[in-house]
Amino acid sequence: MMRCGIPWIMILLVTGMAWAARPIDIEAGRKHWAYQPLKAPAIPEVTDAAWPANDVDRFILAKLESAGLQPGPDAKKITLIRRLYFDLVGLPPPPE
Repeated sequence: MMRCGIPWIMILLVTGMAWAARPIDIEAGRKHWAYQPLKAPAIPEVTDAAWPANDVDRFILAKLESAGLQPGPDAKKITLIRRLYFDLVGLPPPPE
């Protein structure tokens, strides 16, 4: 049987008491980012106003335009079904 110099329960008690002895600052906790109200971001302006279908697309297109890129063509219906099958099943769909 191994012997420890300080029993683990004593270490836990001492560190727990030190933690509990600290004053709790409620106001500092209320300033945490998770408790701040949500703010709507500014929707970016894009040069190709025909491509975005919604505001999320505007953010994507703005990032692509800033990198000097253009969006690719829309996927075919069969390609979308294949991707959905991969997402749901995790395996490639059968050829038929």
